[in-house]
Amino acid sequence: MDALKTLTLAGALAAGLAGGALAYETVKIPTLPAPGIVDGDLADASWKKAYVTKPFTAIKPGGSVTEETVARLFCTADALYVGAKCSFADYALREKIVNDKSKSGFSGDCIELFVDPGDTGNYAHIAVNVAGNVTSTGTVAPIRCAVQLYKTHWMMEAEIPFSSLK
Repeated sequence: MDALKTLTLAGALAAGLAGGALAYETVKIPTLPAPGIVDGDLADASWKKAYVTKPFTAIKPGGSVTEETVARLFCTADALYVGAKCSFADYALREKIVNDKSKSGFSGDCIELFVDPGDTGNYAHIAVNVAGNVTSTGTVAPIRCAVQLYKTHWMMEAEIPFSSLK
């Protein structure tokens, strides 16, 4: 799936919420060996060589980012891998969310991924929250995902098999 070796990363700017355009950039992500296991710990050698995004920006007009998020991306012949480190200041709040496995992937702190192989408009929408709950639409098979909670941040690791995408 060579189309995914070049990705367009899009993020809403303040103007995006006011009806303006989205900001985006096209990046080349490396093809690397799969990590040993998907466990929410981005310590495997492939994550060290993965494409690293710039820190994310606020989408609320006039908003500022107080808790930094950075993502890492790479692919294998069979899957897209996405990892993220999400900083936070209130550990007790995240710990409470982690203990509630009944929520959807959109509950509380979450990472939303929109994956559209080939720029078709027929995309997969995947959400993973700090508890590791996953909600997805536009996929035809499960994805593997794991999170780890630390005192100042949480980390997410996802393996999205190309065969799971429409």
